[in-house]
Formats: sequence, C-alpha cells, structure tokens
Amino acid sequence: MEIVQGDDYNNSDGRAFSWSSDDWPDLTGATLAWAADNTRNPAETHTAVPVVVAAGGGTQTIRLELTAAITGAMEAGSARYNFHIRATLAGGRKVTLISPKSTITVLADRTT
Repeated sequence: MEIVQGDDYNNSDGRAFSWSSDDWPDLTGATLAWAADNTRNPAETHTAVPVVVAAGGGTQTIRLELTAAITGAMEAGSARYNFHIRATLAGGRKVTLISPKSTITVLADRTT
C-alpha cells in the first residue's frame, strides 16, 4: 500500500482499499480489525475497522477506509508500516486475512 500523509481514503471517493479471496473462512457475521505499526518506532500503532463487503461462498471482499486523522498521524518519508487485518468470525475464532508482513509507504503531503 502507498498513501499520502493527511489524505482521506473513502469508498465514496473511490479511494478505499479492498481485498478479495476465495480462500478465507466464511466472513458472514465477522468483525474486522486493521492495525499498522511503524517499523522505526514500534510504539506507534494505528488502528481502523475494515468492513466485510461480500461474505459467504465463493469470493469474499473486505474494504478499508482511512481518515485524514489516521494518515496525518503517520510518519512520512523513510518510515514504513507493517499492517495486518484480522477477522473475528461469528463463532468467536480469530483468523488473519492479510499478513502482518504487508507494508505501507507514507508519502509526505507537499501541499502544506
């Protein structure tokens, strides 16, 4: 993922992030959590709540929207963030959908 510091990534603007898979367990009734950790400063963590867009049999889709408040608080430049998405299934089991090795690069906002 690549984001610009201070930008909104809203679905209504066509900027949300989506992932799809036909290899996930059934996400019907699941809740999701996203977390991103600064690799240079592990104490810096950001969180958001993705949503399930399509669940059940076949290909399932999840979506993540990030607000300007979240992206604005992230360090731009040489810092990288590792992120992951975890689902808590309807039965209470927890499964990782997107690997903790996934990365985000934050580009500096050059307009301010």
